[in-house]
Amino acid sequence: MNLRKSTAALLSLVLLLGLGTTACAAPAQQVENPSGYADVTPGDWFYDAVTYCQQQGLMTGTSPTHFDPQGSMTRAMLSTALYRQAGSPAVSGKAGNRFDPQGTATRAEVAAILRNLATNSTPDPAEGKVLIAYFSCTNNTANIAQHIQAALPGATLYQITPAQPYTAADLNYSNDDCRANREQQDPATRPALAGQVENLAEYDVVFLGYPIWWGQPPKIIYSFLEAHDLQGKTVVPFCTSGGSGYSDAGIRDIPQGANWVTGQRFSGGASQSSVQAWVEGLDLPTTPETPSTEEGTNLMTIEANGSTWTATLVENSSTAALKERLGQGPLTLSMEDYNSMEKVGPLGFDLPTNDAPIDAQTGDLILYQGNQLVLYYGTNHWNFTRLGKLNGVSREEMLQVLGRGDVEITLRLGAPS
Repeated sequence: MNLRKSTAALLSLVLLLGLGTTACAAPAQQVENPSGYADVTPGDWFYDAVTYCQQQGLMTGTSPTHFDPQGSMTRAMLSTALYRQAGSPAVSGKAGNRFDPQGTATRAEVAAILRNLATNSTPDPAEGKVLIAYFSCTNNTANIAQHIQAALPGATLYQITPAQPYTAADLNYSNDDCRANREQQDPATRPALAGQVENLAEYDVVFLGYPIWWGQPPKIIYSFLEAHDLQGKTVVPFCTSGGSGYSDAGIRDIPQGANWVTGQRFSGGASQSSVQAWVEGLDLPTTPETPSTEEGTNLMTIEANGSTWTATLVENSSTAALKERLGQGPLTLSMEDYNSMEKVGPLGFDLPTNDAPIDAQTGDLILYQGNQLVLYYGTNHWNFTRLGKLNGVSREEMLQVLGRGDVEITLRLGAPS
């Protein structure tokens, strides 16, 4: 978005937002330092935006001591004001192909929008490859989801909504017969969803958020995972809990062929800075990997029992040495089954290692102890060296070709001829 407006024009825009007279008070009402607001402190995701708007005279608090960052306005009001005052800037819709005109934007979000407009830094939504799907009844998980979106501009928020909303009585944990208790105690329960994510194929990364109910994810998360094909996507779970620890028990095996990374638990009041630090520590893909067919390719061919697969290798010293070896000719390995989750076999030579904690998934190629190749058809967490991943091969296909016993595979550098 290329938008250059004067401070006066932006101030007029705020006046049209319907935020109340105190939201746009004269400069005499401003607080010199936004930290003077009792509800705005360093570390809040909106701190910089409020600072900017306060300094520019665009927005002040609802009182001299409070900014009221969670105060709301409708998206329809916001889009109308932006259209009239700022030359038709785009206001993107929500997942599910909905604009949601009566949905609300918080005052903190409006402050961020104003800052982005003035600094010409609004990200292009088309660049976003991240979906943040979350289920939240008390807004604790919703708050974390919004922090993640602030850390990843361009990401899309999607609220997982039950067809039958949860009431306060449904969540009365002291009542053994409340709806939430009954659902958590029944392994077969799958609460119906009010909708599904459209255009899911556009996303490479799916953050999945939920509260912890009795040490486990709510059953509606099972419903969501079973209703959406996440094969080939990176799934990043996060949860909220006041006391229970992190848990993804029971849901990791549902998205077949997904790259499920280690998740994180937050308290509902976790700061934007703590969430951003976690997000920045993740190794997230930015664009879909496109296998190369040029010289020095990162493609490797795997042949087994008459079937031929391709794998895309990562870039590290381990794969560089492996490609150098395969440049001398194909390599045949004898693989044996281990623990009903992998095929493993000796390379016959050592490779450099680049070990790190890895959540291995179906199709992952792993180097173990520097001299053994592991091909996963299940999941595991350990310190390994990642070599690459099979392209578009399901767990069922791997088991059909490789079987449950010993098998020989042949590795060749490059795509099948």
